[in-house]
Amino acid sequence: MVGDKPDLGRQIAQFKANFTYFLVSLVAAAVLLVLGFYTAVQTLFMRQEIEMANFLLTLLLFGLGVSLALFAFQRFADLGASYVLYERGIKRLDSNEPRIVSWDEVKVVQRASRTIAIGREGSKEGGGRQWRTWKLISEDGNSFTISDQPRLASMIVGMLLVHHWPAIQGRIENGEKVVLNRILVSKEGLEYKGYLIPWSRIKRADTADHIKLDTISGPINWPEINSHDDDDVLGYLMLRRAIEYYS
Repeated sequence: MVGDKPDLGRQIAQFKANFTYFLVSLVAAAVLLVLGFYTAVQTLFMRQEIEMANFLLTLLLFGLGVSLALFAFQRFADLGASYVLYERGIKRLDSNEPRIVSWDEVKVVQRASRTIAIGREGSKEGGGRQWRTWKLISEDGNSFTISDQPRLASMIVGMLLVHHWPAIQGRIENGEKVVLNRILVSKEGLEYKGYLIPWSRIKRADTADHIKLDTISGPINWPEINSHDDDDVLGYLMLRRAIEYYS
């Protein structure tokens, strides 16, 4: 996905790599590893019997510390990078050759998340933190990765939806069955594993949070109709758009 300098249009915004994530994760990793070392010394040398609770606590502290340290080193590689967002694409600037991606190239958007729990079971009160990585994937399988830039990622997905929806709608209007998030969408309705729901049978479609369909025969519960972390986020949003448009 190294472009041949396509015309990306007007520049909209520029985002720099977030130094805070790197610094916080590095400090947290150091603290956890020191605590793990201290607990290990207490367990091995200061007690005659090794208690299972102390042993598990030591493993937990070391595990979290190593995990955060690896995350910090991954973020370190991105510290010099910046992203320039345009009307019809995005450019990544770093020490290497700039990478340019136009919206025409992007066919799939995937996201992956990892929650690092600090406190009570990762609750909001406990300070759980979710890190998210987005991948823009072209038809030939090349990818363009964006890490820890939720606002940038949200803007990109919205612009991709606006860019690609007219072509998807045109294919549907021409009689094609288009696969969106594993659901077949056509002018007749939605189809999954051979089961067709005609648009005329959908009484109510709620797409505000998750997709909920109420039909004449009752509510539809297809697990595959909603997006998961590794799914095609763009396909899911276009599925929502199709349901909003046709139902």
